[in-house]
Amino acid sequence: MNDYIHYQLRKQDGTYIPVLDQGRIVESVRFGKVFYVLFMDWQAIQVNYSTKFVEKAT
Repeated sequence: MNDYIHYQLRKQDGTYIPVLDQGRIVESVRFGKVFYVLFMDWQAIQVNYSTKFVEKAT
């Protein structure tokens, strides 16, 4: 199972970083079900993968 969400993380200095959070559940022989999360820089994703992450104007 994969899950994605876009939000902002607040840094210690009070500024914010927009991130894409990808959560995933995998099955491990050693540990059973494991849930892990990847935090990716939202701005870098938009620059490098702009055709896949185009936000639609409503």
